[in-house]
Amino acid sequence: MVSPIIEKDTVPTHAPYLTKGDGSLDDTAILVKRLRARGHSFAEIGEWLGVHWRTIYRWGRGENHPWQPVAINQLLAQMLAKSQN
Repeated sequence: MVSPIIEKDTVPTHAPYLTKGDGSLDDTAILVKRLRARGHSFAEIGEWLGVHWRTIYRWGRGENHPWQPVAINQLLAQMLAKSQN
């Protein structure tokens, strides 16, 4: 399934995790924003991934990017899916 493209700074409310779908670095920021919109803290997301909360903050702002974005984005998407239930 191909996800529709959304603007980098928007936080969609109608689908669980809309991203560009191509594994781009923007996907990380989008997924972090979606998790934040669902009430997850930077510290909670960071703890789940094993990184410092400031790292998550910077990923969410697009200032820094994960070393392995595809793997990180898969984990973020899993966390987002779990938070929907």
